[in-house]
Amino acid sequence: MEEDEIKARAASPERAITNTVVSALAQWREDQAKRDAMVMEHLMAATRGSNSSPPPPLPPPPAEAPPSDPPPPIVGVATAGARVKHKRETQNDVAHFSSWCKMSDALEYAIFELAPREKGEGHTWRILKREDGREDRSRDKQWRCYRSLAIAVGILMREGQTPEEAASTLQSRFESVGSKHTPLLRAINEEIKKRHDADVIARDVLGF
Repeated sequence: MEEDEIKARAASPERAITNTVVSALAQWREDQAKRDAMVMEHLMAATRGSNSSPPPPLPPPPAEAPPSDPPPPIVGVATAGARVKHKRETQNDVAHFSSWCKMSDALEYAIFELAPREKGEGHTWRILKREDGREDRSRDKQWRCYRSLAIAVGILMREGQTPEEAASTLQSRFESVGSKHTPLLRAINEEIKKRHDADVIARDVLGF
């Protein structure tokens, strides 16, 4: 890619960077398609039960662009009677569940990114102690959203749906409530709260 960029600069300097970015995006999409296929294989392996051979190892996630810098604060603007709030702190790259438009992408993120941490560290990674002594459970809140989605997918798979069909069913439900995450999660949690096998289903689908 570096050699291509050098040639591109010589031929057309104004298009060199654009060409490099396009090439990188094309490679990223190819890697993403391979990851999608691996997710489906992973979920299919979960439906075969504990006596079957273990699913193939999942590939590492593709590199992501670094987050953009936050906008500078507006100086001199205040609201009378406004309360002082705690500074908003990062969750160390735990994506909010509400940031996903496709439920299959949210599930893939949980399998590749969050489940390995849950497997390796238990619940401790989800609860942070801040310098002022506060207990930050924002990671735990997001994890429970992804867990609920995984359980819903697992239930549909136990009822006979393929992983693709289960993801499609959840996507249709999401769109039926106006593509709003809270109503979908509320309905899912209401359905799974009486299931005694919810943890087992979550582990089967997420692989931890």
